[in-house]
Amino acid sequence: MREVALTGYGHQDVPFEKLVEELAPERTLNRNPIVQVMFGLRDARATLPALRGLAVERLPVGSESAKFDVTVYAAEVPEGLDVTARYSTELYEAGTIARLLEHFERLLAAMVAAPDARLASLGLTSEAERRQVLDGWNRAVAPTPKATTVARLVEAQVARTPDAVAIVAGGCATPSRARSRTYAGAAAPRGHRERRARRHVRLGR
Repeated sequence: MREVALTGYGHQDVPFEKLVEELAPERTLNRNPIVQVMFGLRDARATLPALRGLAVERLPVGSESAKFDVTVYAAEVPEGLDVTARYSTELYEAGTIARLLEHFERLLAAMVAAPDARLASLGLTSEAERRQVLDGWNRAVAPTPKATTVARLVEAQVARTPDAVAIVAGGCATPSRARSRTYAGAAAPRGHRERRARRHVRLGR
């Protein structure tokens, strides 16, 4: 990563328009060529020029439009890093970008705490987010049938949706009659089903 970054710094004066011209990517009206995410690091501690007879101050420059899908700016200030983001509101909500910046802040803190650790080993999510993913979103809410068999579950599905497609040969996205069977058509004779059912392990044990 360091070598790639240093190589990029060596060509940082090349205009972006020149890069697009040389690479000649396929152009579309709904996205920028080459990249859709930009990261910029600038030194906000640079001293202002001294001009005779003039008072010079730095003023923020606002812009209402986003040139890329997401642009993250990091400015070095005396207190550390001042990180902001500009993004397309057609693609992202404010809460999503806020979480992105929180994850970036957490990653930087982990890198400072363990500078020799591999980047892949550093966590992005907080403990509350991990609990939400592992426990909240992964919690099964559908009741599990008790004291039944797979054969009985299939029979119940046949009764509910006899004309629905049950089997597709070859994994076709749009099955034809020759390559698919409905629940009713796939149901075996009752005696055969009962003999097969006795070989199934009962659910709920």
